[in-house]
Amino acid sequence: MGLVIAAALALLPGATGAVTAPDFTIVALPDTQGYVENSSYDPLFAAQTQWVVDTRNTLNSRFVTHLGDITEHGDQYEVEWSRASTHMATLDNNGVPNNVLPGNHDMNSSTGVAAKYDQYFPPGRYTGFSWYGGNLSSPVDRKNKDNYELFSVGNLDFIIFHLEHDIPDYSITWAQQVINAYPERRAIISTHAFVNTSSVRPTSPVGRPDGNSAEEVWQQLVKPNCNVFLVLNGHYLGEGRRTDLNDCGRPVHQLLSNYQNRANGGDGWLRYMTFKPSENKIYVYTYSPTRNGGLGEFETDSNSQFVLNYDMQGTTPTPTPTATPTLTPTPTPTEVLTFSPTDDAYILSGTPNGNFGAATTLQVDGSPLKDFLLKFSVSGVGGRPVQNAKLQLFDLDPSVIGGAFHRLGNTSWIEGTVTWNNAPAADAAVLGSLGAVRANRWYEVDVSGLVSGDGAVSLRATSGSKNGADYASKEGAVGFAPELVVTVEVVGSGGPTPTPTATPTPTPTPTSTPSVLTFSPTDDAYIRADTPNGNFGGATTLQVDGSPLKDFLLKFSVSGLGGRQVQSARLRLYAVDPSGSGGDFHRLANTSWTQGAVTWNNAPVADAAALASLGTVAAGSWYEVGVTPLVTGDGAVSLRVTSGSSNGADYSSKEGAAGFAPQLIVTVAP
Repeated sequence: MGLVIAAALALLPGATGAVTAPDFTIVALPDTQGYVENSSYDPLFAAQTQWVVDTRNTLNSRFVTHLGDITEHGDQYEVEWSRASTHMATLDNNGVPNNVLPGNHDMNSSTGVAAKYDQYFPPGRYTGFSWYGGNLSSPVDRKNKDNYELFSVGNLDFIIFHLEHDIPDYSITWAQQVINAYPERRAIISTHAFVNTSSVRPTSPVGRPDGNSAEEVWQQLVKPNCNVFLVLNGHYLGEGRRTDLNDCGRPVHQLLSNYQNRANGGDGWLRYMTFKPSENKIYVYTYSPTRNGGLGEFETDSNSQFVLNYDMQGTTPTPTPTATPTLTPTPTPTEVLTFSPTDDAYILSGTPNGNFGAATTLQVDGSPLKDFLLKFSVSGVGGRPVQNAKLQLFDLDPSVIGGAFHRLGNTSWIEGTVTWNNAPAADAAVLGSLGAVRANRWYEVDVSGLVSGDGAVSLRATSGSKNGADYASKEGAVGFAPELVVTVEVVGSGGPTPTPTATPTPTPTPTSTPSVLTFSPTDDAYIRADTPNGNFGGATTLQVDGSPLKDFLLKFSVSGLGGRQVQSARLRLYAVDPSGSGGDFHRLANTSWTQGAVTWNNAPVADAAALASLGTVAAGSWYEVGVTPLVTGDGAVSLRVTSGSSNGADYSSKEGAAGFAPQLIVTVAP
């Protein structure tokens, strides 16, 4: 999961770049099922791929990605596949790099079988092209259902993934392995379903029993990988988009386009993105080559035509002096350092003198009692402030408790000799913990209290569960060893602080990075229907439940936007009680309530439409909800959270443990 540090730093804004690359275009073809199922509409698909060929030189088109639902009836009708194959062959035959992925209409969602897809779009169709990177063939052979391609424009190197519908665990694992092999390439992910028309990542798969929800894919694959900057999808009828920051604080644009419900099977509408490296911008267009009597037509509303910021030069933004600098915070430059363990081992109380330092797993269990130990040699901090430290582990065996992680002050143990009897005792305090874990997934634990500078650091993991968890050790499969990821501030990296002047300079400055503003609640409280006049504003938890009926309310005072465009707003909550339903999040237009007086009877009514929802939540884990429509400018904003589950969720309130209060994170344009 971790990226090679030198390569990761090379992608950071501020890294030295070569000559600016030329403008270029990527074309997305969404949901063509309406064309191929109807002979009258089929020519529109043909016109789309021919238009790509005809405009290739003008637009400098470098790749065409199909977003799935190539056909309507899966394996049922051969003619649909024959038509689609013929139209995509227009690209093949004219040397335009391209690939496809299966949507829910292209496969049996219960079994993942897609026989006609395999027949018409096999790996062999692409292996002769130099840009074809490969496909998922082991340990499960998915043929071309999961594939990747490589292309470059000037000094910019890209990798694009096409991942099958509802992206199962094996697809995530494979994609992560490929990303690990190409950490220096800028990554794009195309898949069938991701953001919907409400610009929300759903928290449940669309329909596959072995699939993952978009939110799970975001947390496991997209957000942790700092070179992923764009996710494209179809499926949902219409358009949607959102931008969120990944773990390196860089924006990831997620774009939905699907026009199958338009006239004539989609009316020829497609999406293309023109990258302008000289401006650090991506210009997004929605276009039909068949409308307007075949002369073509653009759709120009704000959902269809817009501009995205994306650093393609590696230039350091120049600060612009403002009259109120406290309202426009500039993110502190950081460097991310990644370390592999020098030693790791599990220890077993039932075999008190046994050594398991060479095992391929790290096991933690309450019965039989097993702990595991990790040691890292931290270097490169050099006295700089540590912003955070994250432990990353790859789970191999599911458990309802992933473990509690304690600091080991004594780091003298070594993996070849440590046993239960001679292992050093850990601090009683827990640095971090994991709730429920699933096999073949990465998990991250905040252990910021562990690292304060250079030198050896060590952890001991414990569990009270009788069904413990196993993680990959450094002796396990390549690419799945534990990692300690430390983020440190870059002190003095920007040179002398610019002096503000009253006279503006006409010298153009590089595109600024977005500002990230973080707010704590001014008020939070839960309310109970069975205690309609009771006030719970002083509680340490925020409770939401369907029986007994409980909602909770949150209010934030947003400031510092100053009229700038909101790119995203995310609510972060720390779960302290597990639930199969984390709640539905609704806007409260009335923000006059206060936590010391609000009750079930006097609480304001929320909007009927939910801004977002959370699926299953585990205790001891942070969760993030996209609530971008909530924030449009400075001022108070408020939410009411509801649930239909009889086993609801509890979250830490602002009166709870320090460091675990809710947060509203708002990203605004420069």
